[in-house]
Formats: sequence, structure tokens, C-alpha cells
Amino acid sequence: MKSEDQIKVEVRAAFEKYLLVYFEQRNADDIFAMMGDEMSVIGTAFDEIALNIRPAKELYLRDLLQVPNPIHYTLHNLSIQVLSEKAGFATAVISIKTEIGDSLLEMKGLRLSMIFKKTGDNWLIVHKHISSPTHNNMEGESFPLEELKKRNQWLENKIHEKTQDLIAVNLQLENDIEERKAIEEELRENSELLSLFMKHSPIYSFIKQVTATESKVLVVSDNFKEMTGISAHGMVGKNMFELFPTEFAAKMTRDDWAVISEGNPIVIREDLNGRNYLTMKFPISKKGRNLLAGYVIDITERYQAEQEINGKNLELQQINATKDKFFSIIAHDLRGPLAGLMGLAQIMAEDLSSLTMSEIQGIAVDMKNSATNLFRLLENLLNWVRMQKGQITFTPEIIRMLPVIVESVEILCEPAKNKGIKIEIEVPEDLEVYTDKNIFGTIVRNLVSNAIKFTHKGGHVLISAFTGKDREVRISIQDTGIGMDQEMIDNLFRIDVKTNRKGTEGELSTGLGLLLCKEFVEKHGGLLQVESEEDKGSVFYFSLPSHLY
Repeated sequence: MKSEDQIKVEVRAAFEKYLLVYFEQRNADDIFAMMGDEMSVIGTAFDEIALNIRPAKELYLRDLLQVPNPIHYTLHNLSIQVLSEKAGFATAVISIKTEIGDSLLEMKGLRLSMIFKKTGDNWLIVHKHISSPTHNNMEGESFPLEELKKRNQWLENKIHEKTQDLIAVNLQLENDIEERKAIEEELRENSELLSLFMKHSPIYSFIKQVTATESKVLVVSDNFKEMTGISAHGMVGKNMFELFPTEFAAKMTRDDWAVISEGNPIVIREDLNGRNYLTMKFPISKKGRNLLAGYVIDITERYQAEQEINGKNLELQQINATKDKFFSIIAHDLRGPLAGLMGLAQIMAEDLSSLTMSEIQGIAVDMKNSATNLFRLLENLLNWVRMQKGQITFTPEIIRMLPVIVESVEILCEPAKNKGIKIEIEVPEDLEVYTDKNIFGTIVRNLVSNAIKFTHKGGHVLISAFTGKDREVRISIQDTGIGMDQEMIDNLFRIDVKTNRKGTEGELSTGLGLLLCKEFVEKHGGLLQVESEEDKGSVFYFSLPSHLY
């Protein structure tokens, strides 16, 4: 707010400018530019009175027409009075002298009074009064003193009226200024609070301006530097592609526009530079602008803990499934062969003397088969348990495949012969593979045993191998058996789902051999796969490296 002295200086400058423009320059446009909309005039002549700006301009035009030449003036007793911050009163005594044609006009002791009102940056005239000396018959008096007194009284009333109006306006301005100051102070405090929040917030906070193709940062918390390596000030005004990797930025831009276009908040999980984040975004409205705000929380430790818990839960489920499978084998699959073996032994113990040699030989063959099946089951069970406990010795080396395959198949010749199943081996003699010999033999033996078990009498089993891409050896065991539907294929390698069934001649099956094969193949870095169709047979295949990497 300006001081009274400063206002006086401005009013004095406006007054002196008027004297220069009116008396010396005599320019109508410059004079009119100094007039306020409420301009009124009282002059020295009887008819020199105007109560608004239009007749006031007419008086000035008539005056300039009558006296076009500059008027020389002398200023005495200038006095400035401040009415308010935007209103001032100036009064002075002047003497004038000018030539009109061949005559010399000279007047002394004229009193000039003017009211100025500040509009914008300019001080404009709202009232002008010029009068002759205030006693009768003075030189220069142009009409009776009584009339002048009446007009002076009107002027005083007008000045009082305008002064009161200006005081009221000034009071309103002061109230408006105080109210504006309070609002500005509140805004400043809110801005400081937002700034402090953005500086010290433990979560990442942001405001963006969004279009369908660009998402630009307007406000961002200081801690984003931890995520991007760029200061908050450096991020402002940049779009997502200038701050983040291209793929990440593209997804972020799409997500931002979805929030704006659909008008709904979203919560998403995002991964960046090995860290995990939970982000919430929501639209905000301001003067039709597409603005989006949100926050990001670093949940890396929590996410890793959840993943670890999920892993432990999955491991626990697998352990429980393994336990259930183990107990199922002990309770059912081992019990059957043992019961058969015990029954045959009981027959021989009780009825041996009454049995013929042929009958004894038949019982002995059945006992041998039961014992063989029981041995294979126990062997698989032992290997499986050792695999679960990580106790299987894995010693890969480069070996010739054919001898190991032949040795593994020889053990299975008798059950194949009993069912009239032909086993063919199509493996090059010099084909080598990098594997553990014992484990490889176990894989082949289990897969061929299953092929025989689920193939009808007179069927066919083919074992083949060849070198594929990247020098991997592809091994397949194909049969003409009963095949499987898609549901069984999908659950074939799941320990928690029962998929075992009896063979074509009632042979027992635990499903344990396939699970063991799967884990043995995966230990080589391979994958055991199957293709099958009901009543059309199955083919199991897997790949092993042909050399040491």
C-alpha cells in the first residue's frame, strides 16, 4: 500500500500534466485521454457547466476553437489533498495570458480545482472547477458573484458526494484486499504443505497431464529419484518415454489413458529394474484438463515374501502329495504282489505232494513274475524316494546308446513274449549321448515296460533315436496300445492326481515309473513329452545332449 506522500506525488504529476496539455499544447485528444467517465466541469462563464463527460468534451472543443493558441500561465499556491488511495484533490491559483486575434487576454487570480481518480495505472480527472476571484468587481470576473457562490456550493456538494463515493469504494477495496491477502496466505500455506508432502513422502506421488499418446509429469515427489535416477525437478515436463524403458513407458501411457477415458481408478502391480511396485491411479478434474494423480508403493520385500510363502505352500503340497502317493503304493501296490506271492507259497507248502511237476513249474513261473514285478516296484520306489531327498548320484558321461537300450529291453523280453508283442529297436550303433548310464537305463526300462503293459497281445513297440537340432539326441518309445484321452494326458505327470490303471492283461500299475522318468529326464535338462489317442497307441519322447557342454 502506497503512503500519502507517494499518492500526493502522483496527483501532483497528473495535475501538472493537465496544465501542460491544456494550456500549452491545446490538444483535444490528449485532454480527453485524461478524462474519467464521470467527468464534470464548471467554468468561469455562465454557461460553462457540464455534469457528465459528453457536454464536458463539448465545452473543451468550443474552448479550443475559440482560443487555439497556447496560453501562458503562472502557477501559485499549489495544494494537494489525498482523499483515499485512489482519489486526490488539487487546487491552485493561476494567472493566464494569451493573444486572441489582435487582442491580449490576461486574467489574474483564477482558482483552479480538480478531483483525480486512479483508474488502472492512470490518474483521470472526474471534476474540474475554475473560478474568478471571490470578491465583487475584480478584474477578470465574468458573471455576478452571487451566481458564482451558488455554483461553488453546488461544487462543494458534488465534491462531498464524490468523496463519499470514493471513500465507500476505498473501504470496499480495502476489504477486498484483506480478503485477497487471506486467500493468498491460505494458498501459500497449502502450497507449502503440498511441497513438504512431496519432499518427505515415503510413497511415490505424482500428477500427470494425459492424452491418448502422451503422459506428461506435472508434479512428482522427490523420492522418484530413487526409482528413475532423475530429480523431481528434472522429471517435470517430461513424458514417460523420456523417463522409463520403452516397453514400460508404452504400457504406462496406455494405462494412464484408460484411467482418463474410462473415468475409473485402477490398482496395478508393476516391475521395474528388479523392484516390485503397487500403483494406484485416479482421474482428477480441473478446467477441462485431462489430469491424473496417483501414488506408487515399493512392495519388493513384501512381494518376495509372498512368493516365498507361495513357494513353500507349493512345496508343502508336493510333499503331502508325495506322502500320499508313497502310502498308496505301500498300502495297495506292494500289497497285491506280496499277497499273490504268499498265496503261491502257501499252495506249495500245503499241496506240494499232490501237485504234478507241470503244476509246480507253473506256480514257480508265477512266483518269479510276482517277485520280478515286486522287485521293479521296490526299485522304482527306492529311486523315487532317493530322488525326492536329493540322494540320487548323477554322473553323466558320453556313452553309446544302443548297448544300454538292448540291456534294458532284455529284462522285459519275457512279459513281451507272453503277450506276443514285438519290440523293435531303430538306433544307430555309433549314436552317442551324454547321460548317466544307470539313470538312462531306468528311463528306457520304465517307458518300454509301460508300453508292453498297455499294449494288447500281438502288438508292437518301437524304440528309436536320432540326432536332432543343436546336436541333441531325440529318443522315442512308441506302442500300438490302448492310448489315452486328453484328460489323462493332462494329469499324467501330476503326483496329486490318480492316473494309474491296469494293463491289458490285468497288470498292476502305480504311475510311479512315469513320475520317476520325468524327474530323471528333467535332471538332464530335458522334457518328457507324450502324444496319444485312445485305441491308437502312445508315443513318449525326450531329448538328451549328445556331448558335454
